[in-house]
Amino acid sequence: MKKNISTNSFSFLSHKHLSPNDFNQYKKYITQLVALKQELSELDPASKAFSDKYAELGLAFYEVLKYSLNGEYQLDDFVKLPELMNNLDTAYNQYIEAQNIALANYHKLYDEIHQFQTPGLKHEVQF
Repeated sequence: MKKNISTNSFSFLSHKHLSPNDFNQYKKYITQLVALKQELSELDPASKAFSDKYAELGLAFYEVLKYSLNGEYQLDDFVKLPELMNNLDTAYNQYIEAQNIALANYHKLYDEIHQFQTPGLKHEVQF
């Protein structure tokens, strides 16, 4: 699978260091959004999965960051690092997979809406 990296993919890396509480709060907000009246039910399950994977990726990154900043690597001679990096790699791959599914659902819905609206627009624009 091609890894589709965008600048938004790592937005949580370029700002402040987010804590597990930040990501748990993020997941809470997404759950509340999904519970609202669902006008785009075609997107909601994939979007929720994508949001969950984003939070999981952030938490995996946080664990690596904490390991580094706390100096824990010096105490265990980098023993824990391969596991943390494997968790980060797994979380990243799951995030990209969820992102691709969400984008595919979005594009499918966009195309359906476009096909529905095109005849009406052509009729309105006739000279």
